[in-house]
Amino acid sequence: MIKKTWWKWLILIAALLLSGITLFETQKDDEGKSHVVSKLRYGVDISGGCTFTLELDRDRLSEMILEDNPDLSPEEVEKKVEYTAENTGDIAAEIIRKRIDPFGTREPIITRGRSDGRLYVTIAGVDEAAQQEAARNIGNVAFLEFRLVYPQNYSYTADLFAKGQCPPGYRIAEIDNVNYYVRDESYPTVSAEPGYEARLARFAVPDGSRSYQFMLERDGGTDENPRFRPVIVRRAPELTGKQLKRAGVGADQKGEYEVSLEFNAEGRRKFRDVTSKNVGRQLAIVLDGTVYSAPVIRTAIPNGQAQITGRFSLEEATSLKDVLNAGALPAPLKIVSQSSVSPTVGEDALRGAKNAMLWGIGAIVVFMLVYYGICGVVADVAFLLNIALLACATILVQAVFSIFDSQIDMTGGKVFQLPILTLPGIAGLLLTFGMAVDANVLTFERTREELAAGKGRFAAIMAGYDRAFLAILDSNVTTVITAAILFAFGSGPVRNFAVTLTAGILVSMFTALVVTKLIFLATVREGSAGGIKMLQLIPASLRIDFIGGWKKYAIVAAVLAVAGIGLGIVRGHKSPGTVFAVDFTGGSKVTYRITNPETITGKEADALTVIRQTFADAGISDARPQFQAEGEGRLLTVNTVSPLDKIDFAAVSQKLTENVPETEFKWIGNDEVGAQIGDEFKRSARNAVILALIGMVLYITVRFEFGFALGALAALVHDVLVTLGVYLLMGRQISLVTVAAVLTIVGYSVNDTIVIFDRVREELRNPKSKGLSLRELCNTCINTTLSRTLLTSLTTAFTVIALLVFSSGEIRDFAIIMLCGVILGTLSTIFIANPVMLLWYKGRRPDFSARTR
Repeated sequence: MIKKTWWKWLILIAALLLSGITLFETQKDDEGKSHVVSKLRYGVDISGGCTFTLELDRDRLSEMILEDNPDLSPEEVEKKVEYTAENTGDIAAEIIRKRIDPFGTREPIITRGRSDGRLYVTIAGVDEAAQQEAARNIGNVAFLEFRLVYPQNYSYTADLFAKGQCPPGYRIAEIDNVNYYVRDESYPTVSAEPGYEARLARFAVPDGSRSYQFMLERDGGTDENPRFRPVIVRRAPELTGKQLKRAGVGADQKGEYEVSLEFNAEGRRKFRDVTSKNVGRQLAIVLDGTVYSAPVIRTAIPNGQAQITGRFSLEEATSLKDVLNAGALPAPLKIVSQSSVSPTVGEDALRGAKNAMLWGIGAIVVFMLVYYGICGVVADVAFLLNIALLACATILVQAVFSIFDSQIDMTGGKVFQLPILTLPGIAGLLLTFGMAVDANVLTFERTREELAAGKGRFAAIMAGYDRAFLAILDSNVTTVITAAILFAFGSGPVRNFAVTLTAGILVSMFTALVVTKLIFLATVREGSAGGIKMLQLIPASLRIDFIGGWKKYAIVAAVLAVAGIGLGIVRGHKSPGTVFAVDFTGGSKVTYRITNPETITGKEADALTVIRQTFADAGISDARPQFQAEGEGRLLTVNTVSPLDKIDFAAVSQKLTENVPETEFKWIGNDEVGAQIGDEFKRSARNAVILALIGMVLYITVRFEFGFALGALAALVHDVLVTLGVYLLMGRQISLVTVAAVLTIVGYSVNDTIVIFDRVREELRNPKSKGLSLRELCNTCINTTLSRTLLTSLTTAFTVIALLVFSSGEIRDFAIIMLCGVILGTLSTIFIANPVMLLWYKGRRPDFSARTR
């Protein structure tokens, strides 16, 4: 037998080698010794890091357009803004990627919003300093310009100081007998007002000239308190960063770092012309509206080279060089939300996920060994191979999925590299482990039936594979359909879950249908007789009238669904935020750091009550505060559907510190999900569920008949509604992760249903069953497959319970829904799918005799 199957063994070995190469690499330590290390890369929720949401800064763009074209009407400016908005996304994404890569941040994941045009940037595995550096460089527009300085700039600006004239947000400070502009206490408020850049440009323009504008040149100070000198420059630049060939870092004669510039052919020509015609004048080097230096042109410069000086540190000069080499953004972007995860918090989450995985895998391995004996050993070998092959399968699946959406980047911009793994991705892997033995259970149960019919060991095993094949194929294809829809309508971690779920299903089919069969062919002699010792949960003689009890069950299920969803509607009408997470309602999250967290230890409930009241006094009546660990400290996160413009962060911080005794709160950031994005998430979730149901109906209709598809649809609707009802009765919120879990239930539940339908189809073709009515035949098939149904639910429950015990946050919500779904999916397969199918056929037996498969 081995001679005939050598090529299958070869495929298995090649796949294992590919997984090994993908998963591990050799690295040398400082002493030159080689070590094998994992190439697994984790997402922000595990490794720590940050995420940014960027959008076009329309106010700033309008100001820039008016600066260059002051005669344009408001309508013409708006048209230019809209044109820029439609044509900046792809270019901006690539430039941002180039800006971040040099920082050693493990390639970012950058995606674009479908309808809002926003850019979503995820950078995993970076510390706080790298996060701040990334934020600065992402936000920089990097508009490099060379502008001629006003001929009488020195005397004109000296007169400004003499008259005490200050631009908005600044005051005059005399330092070492030199006058500077420094920011005053009004700067944060004034600079945030719409039109500030245009006001600053018009400040103290000589004789009202429209050819010049006011700018500031950074001249020392610190990042917190910079100081500036005024410079009057021409509005129209002589040349820009578009003519830049490359930037580098060097040092001048004083040993201070500078950024060197080299222009392309067009830039060299323009630079030669402007320097030859303006000897004796200053030429300002302007980056993002700030003058970095304004040297005097001593002679013509024909080689197209220049330097930017500004008392840079090496890190600052290198950062500026990287930004300039990446190129200027086609339009100004602003960071509208920014969030970060402490590596310590991520480590705790990863530790819980690993514990869940170890316990779930261990329970499955032990159960299969005890229940199926020697067959369980074969199943466990295949199960472990399933884990080993996942790396290879995950790469292939994400590559195939990415073909259908060019905006997707799950690997950091590299082909055939492991996708970055998130907590939902790990949950997907764990779920596939629970479902992986399903095909083995199907095969072994069919083998048991063949042994009971008098076949020898080898013949029974081979017949078991033949008879189980169609049920395995149909049931797993439906789950893959669900995963594909999850990928199409999900985002970020949800897509990661879809990829790992699909990869796990495909690998489990390969190991169960091919690898285990190869092992039996190699170890069981052809023609061998004798039985195989297995435990039996359900006796073969069991005969329960499941069909007869469907009405009672339907009443109970309807009560749960109506009660839970009705309660959700009532709660949602009063306060949508109590039912839907910020994902769907739109809303905000404010984050505070507690600088002395030991003061609230053991008093969390009282503190949360006070915090809710503090926010209510500030005008946020629906505040939902919670504490989160951050290393040895704590964070306070407050979710609300109210807009953040109602909150005076400084005032609320002060009130929190006053109202919670001996505890100090420091505001560190906030996130917002606009109503438009929330509406988009709602539509995507609704469409995903509807398309999943339609996909199931079409597939089952093709493979069976419409009556079977109708029964499966009824079971799926039951699973979704009752699961949501139970979930809402528990007082939990519906989020994107909730939708992912519900869709997974859809795929899982129909898996069970199709196994029974496959047996019904088989018995309808069996001449020995001609005397049975369709109702009797369905009851017989439910009883016959009951052992497999319960065993698969049990192995899946092992992993889901492990997730429930060891996980937290949204993954715990996922586990709660999955546990409800496993139980309800099993019940709907028995009490809903078959009775509805019977009602459709009204006692008539469908004819499958013309179908061969």
